[in-house]
Amino acid sequence: DGSNQIVELDPTNGDELNSFTAPDLWDTSNHCGLAYDGKSLWFIHQFGGQLYELDPDTGAVIDQDAIAGTGNYQGLAALGGKIYILDQGSSDILSFDPATDTMGPTLDIDGVNAGLGLISSGLAGATNPDRLIVYDTSDSEVHEIDPSTGAYTYSFLAGPTIYGLAVINNEIYMNNGASFAVF
Repeated sequence: DGSNQIVELDPTNGDELNSFTAPDLWDTSNHCGLAYDGKSLWFIHQFGGQLYELDPDTGAVIDQDAIAGTGNYQGLAALGGKIYILDQGSSDILSFDPATDTMGPTLDIDGVNAGLGLISSGLAGATNPDRLIVYDTSDSEVHEIDPSTGAYTYSFLAGPTIYGLAVINNEIYMNNGASFAVF
C-alpha cells in the first residue's frame, strides 16, 4: 500500500499480527523480496543491492550484505540453509550463505533450460525434495527448479501476471496483485 511496512498476517483470517518499517524504502512501482528461514526474516529491494537479515519480531537489522548482480531483484527464498535471490535482469538465481556471509554458486536458469523465458516476480523454496519455485512471464508457467543444478523438474500453467510466490505445507500460493491462488 506504499506505507513501507512489512506486515505479518494471520493465515487463517488475514488479521494483522505485527508490522514494522522495512529497512529500505520502496514505492508501489518496485518489487521487494521476503523470505523466512525459521529464525530470521530476509529482505531485498528490487533495486537496492543490499540483502538484509531482520529480526522477525521487531524488524531490527541483524546483518546486511551487498549483492553483486544486475540490480533487478524480484524475489527471495530460504532453502537448505541458503538464501536464494532471483536476479531478473539475468534470469539467474544467486545463492547466499548466511553462515559465511558469502555469495555461493549462481544458477544459470535460462542457460540450463533451453527455451525458458524470463523468470521474474516470485521465488519460493519447497522441501521434500528441495526445489525452488519460480514464475516465467514469457509462458505464464510456474517452474520447479532443482537448487543444485538449476534445471527445471516440473512446470504448470499459472496464468498471466504473478507477482509473488510462497510455499506452505507443500502448497504453492501465488499472488496476482488482486488475489491469491493455491496449487
